[in-house]
Amino acid sequence: GGGEMVSHLKEVTTTGEQMQITAAIVRLFKVMPQCRLHNHYGPTESHVVTALELSAEPEEWRRYPSIGRPIANSAVYVLDAEMAAVAIGVVGEVYIGGEGLARGYVNRAEMTAERFVPHPYSERGGERLYRTGDEGRVLENGEIEYLGRADQQVKVRGYRIELGEVEARLGKHPSVREAVVVARADTDEEGGGKRLVAYVVASEGAEIRSSEIRSYMGEELPEYMIPSLFVELEELPLTANGKVDRARLPEPDRSRVELDAELVLPRTPAEEVVAEVWARVLGLDQIGVRDNFFQLGGHSLLTTQMVSRLRDIFRVEIPLRSVFQSPTVEGVVNVIAEIWGEREIVEEIARTFKEVEQLSESEVETTLYAQE
Repeated sequence: GGGEMVSHLKEVTTTGEQMQITAAIVRLFKVMPQCRLHNHYGPTESHVVTALELSAEPEEWRRYPSIGRPIANSAVYVLDAEMAAVAIGVVGEVYIGGEGLARGYVNRAEMTAERFVPHPYSERGGERLYRTGDEGRVLENGEIEYLGRADQQVKVRGYRIELGEVEARLGKHPSVREAVVVARADTDEEGGGKRLVAYVVASEGAEIRSSEIRSYMGEELPEYMIPSLFVELEELPLTANGKVDRARLPEPDRSRVELDAELVLPRTPAEEVVAEVWARVLGLDQIGVRDNFFQLGGHSLLTTQMVSRLRDIFRVEIPLRSVFQSPTVEGVVNVIAEIWGEREIVEEIARTFKEVEQLSESEVETTLYAQE
């Protein structure tokens, strides 16, 4: 039966999709110490070109293992846009050379010329490299790390971001079993920009805490590569052949992001005004006074927009460092009160602002004419 098969199994080889080490895989290989797990990489246009044999200690396996090193008679390069080799650790496109390449695409000469390009480093004439369209980087130990498709590169707030690199870091967090990151157009954000949204499936028995995961990602990634929103799913939607179906990922619920803080609604006019400004800037419907601006999806550009709007309302210059130190509605109101020197003045400004906002255009004109 099954026990006999497990005891006789010596090798398992995977290829095709990116390998992900789940808790179930770890449990299986712990009871099969005689069995070795191999990770191979090779697109349709070539034979397998890299291989990795994982160690005998499943608990130490990385969630997303590398694709290993080139096998005999194959060559793998990680190159930049000018086809120059990138430095160790730098992301580039994976190119394949060697004996395992296909001749090209049947009756698709133009496509063949585009993907099978002259080999810039070969001393033999006529040799070609295949452009895989995959992103990767060479690690310190010489292995190659696969980071997803090159067409997963997006531009957010002026920065070019490799979604595969963000997903790779996110997937290493112990609370995350599976993760996919997309850039969604954000019509609510001023300028109609994009923001990164992470869809995560929690590990068994784990809890997804966005602040903890953001902090973890920030240890390796710059702020602009950290997702603004985290959406927890029971499972990722898949296509018929088992790939993540990005088109079926749900729109994030913009009523309120799942946060670590309990929802506490605004209690004073000043808190109401600041919360309304945050809601407009962040594109959310509801803001709690103890919610963290950056957990809600705020970033440096949105911080500047928020401070600018509050300056117009309260006639104060709020130092950006104050927002980073006190990134809640109640914290920002306290900062404004400290600048004015008295909380009641701030509340009176907020009350007046709310009254003016509620007046219709004709009422404002009537009020102005009456004052003349």
